[in-house]
Amino acid sequence: MSAEILIVEDNKTTRDLYRALLGFVGDYSVKMLERADEAVSYLRAGGPSELIITDMDMPGGSGLDVLEQARESAPDVPCIVCSGNLAGFYRQEIQALGIRKILRKPFTVTEFTSEVRACLQPTGLRSPTIRRGFGW
Repeated sequence: MSAEILIVEDNKTTRDLYRALLGFVGDYSVKMLERADEAVSYLRAGGPSELIITDMDMPGGSGLDVLEQARESAPDVPCIVCSGNLAGFYRQEIQALGIRKILRKPFTVTEFTSEVRACLQPTGLRSPTIRRGFGW
């Protein structure tokens, strides 16, 4: 079974990197959005997701808007915050929403793929093995 993953990230290079990493470690269906308000609308409309990966600073709102909507629309969906801006305020707000998976940019390929696998494993979805020798 292929997991549905929503990525909310305004930087195209970073989005492309995430897609490449996800494609490398498993068979995932990836929906990519670059604006927080687009992600909020997508989640409100019942857009499917079994994992949400979001940045914090984006056009159209913030990652907090995305996380708050995720908790309202799909409270059991795991979320990973990937951001270079994790000041005390953001960290406290993120944790108040029950989000425990936080990756501060820059992070390693192994950190990213391990968090994705850890989030998807409890749902009974296919848990791919990280392939060695990717060269990163």
